[in-house]
Amino acid sequence: MLLVKLAMLVQILRVFFPRGVRTKSYYFVHFLIWTNVLYYIAAICSVIFVCKPIEKAWKPWMTGKCYKVANISAATAIMNVVSDVALLLLTQRVIWNIDKVERKKKIRLCVVFLAALV
Repeated sequence: MLLVKLAMLVQILRVFFPRGVRTKSYYFVHFLIWTNVLYYIAAICSVIFVCKPIEKAWKPWMTGKCYKVANISAATAIMNVVSDVALLLLTQRVIWNIDKVERKKKIRLCVVFLAALV
């Protein structure tokens, strides 16, 4: 999922922010990129090291403790929803702030981006 989100965010940077443009939205996209990268690294490490000792994951008869992966999955789902909604709102904000495009074309663009909700 990280690679998909990263590809989407980089594409948004390329489409909506020409070189040299540094707005709050530009920095917000970078914030989303780094937040997702750091979160997914932490989540992957948490899933890998869910059992102490690690061997217990494939040898359940060993003594040790395993944490619930469901908690990590729930946190990942929440992170995905929050970043997806932020991404959607950001693109809508950028579309409506374009001055040179007529209203009818802005509505068409918004519908394309809102199709992701379905």
